[in-house]
Amino acid sequence: MLFLKTMLMVCQNYYPEIGSAGNRMQNITHLMKERGYDVEVITAAPSYPNFNLYKDDRFWNDEALNNQPFIKRLITKKRKHTSNMVSRLALFLEQMIKGVAAVQKLDSKPDVVFATTPSFFMAFVGVYAKRKYGVPFILDVRDLWPESVKGVGVFKHDWMLAPAFWFEKRLYKAADEIIINSEGFRSYLRQRGVENDMIHYMPNSIRESERNLERTVPEDDRMEILYAGNMGLAQDVSLLLELAERFRDEPRIHFKLIGYGYRKNELKETIKARGFKNFLFLEAMPRTEAFQAIKNADVAFVSLIEQEVFDTVIPGKLIDYMAVGKPIVAAVSGHAANVIEAAEVGYVSRKRDINEIELMLRKLLERPDLRDKYGVNGIRYVKDNLCWENNIHVLEDVIEKVTMEETR
Repeated sequence: MLFLKTMLMVCQNYYPEIGSAGNRMQNITHLMKERGYDVEVITAAPSYPNFNLYKDDRFWNDEALNNQPFIKRLITKKRKHTSNMVSRLALFLEQMIKGVAAVQKLDSKPDVVFATTPSFFMAFVGVYAKRKYGVPFILDVRDLWPESVKGVGVFKHDWMLAPAFWFEKRLYKAADEIIINSEGFRSYLRQRGVENDMIHYMPNSIRESERNLERTVPEDDRMEILYAGNMGLAQDVSLLLELAERFRDEPRIHFKLIGYGYRKNELKETIKARGFKNFLFLEAMPRTEAFQAIKNADVAFVSLIEQEVFDTVIPGKLIDYMAVGKPIVAAVSGHAANVIEAAEVGYVSRKRDINEIELMLRKLLERPDLRDKYGVNGIRYVKDNLCWENNIHVLEDVIEKVTMEETR
């Protein structure tokens, strides 16, 4: 970088929000600032999965980002994420309108706009900033929205999503360059007219400091199987309930759920109703605490429903699991399954076969050496491929490319 550049970041999810989206934007902010960039952020006030969660000071654990004037948080009347699509649409529209107003009030012209989707409502705030200031626009695609909404079956008729798909194409067309967090997205974007040399892969990654955790509970003959993260329509976490039933009389196997999401309360009620003694449910917690809980577990579980759109993704939890050396049992297919198998970090049931998954767990129960082997492989894979300190160069290179083209 020859001189200080100002990057305007526009996103819906940001620190201190839990989940991969907020964590990605938080890390990008820090790393770009460390590399000499001036970063301005326009984002929604923290409300995912709910506004009240962030009244807890434990979540505000990054002093460098607390009460900073370069972060503009959009305060909306509607602060609750809900499954009601009309209500969610109203929230997103209000965020977009206030985001546009925030762009108009910027103290100075940015050199580049970096916006992320979903939601594409906030991404269109980035498009507005591009046109207002005449600067390059980089779009960060973290999820194939609205294709993923279609995949979970929220809308029964394709025509209901037709306007969303139209806006999606307009968004891609407005971008000067596109960054993806999964190589599985590339073919989808190509099918929608995006040139291959415009697409750049920057995966969700891990900071070096996060990989240096030590286990804080002693090892014994028990095997704790952990799921951490979103319990939504795309994640078939109900598989764990069936597994808990099958292992009800096996005192060495215990299950732990940590997280949030659309199906959280349903799962909690089912666990209570079925009287599971081998199942512990914990509420959402800050990333640092969740990471420690993952480190203390023996096996990590990841699942996605069987839909083509979800074959394109790499769940953020999969990266977290590998980073702290947890063997993985997965009910996934597509790109996530390919990563698990290539890295040799655990077992995959592409067909989501409960009998197959049960056998996987029984084998890991009797083979602590195999658990250790998969864990070591995961740590190595993350170190070689998924460290933020190495991967941030993708964004740097793209910014250099678009800003140099702008000055020609």
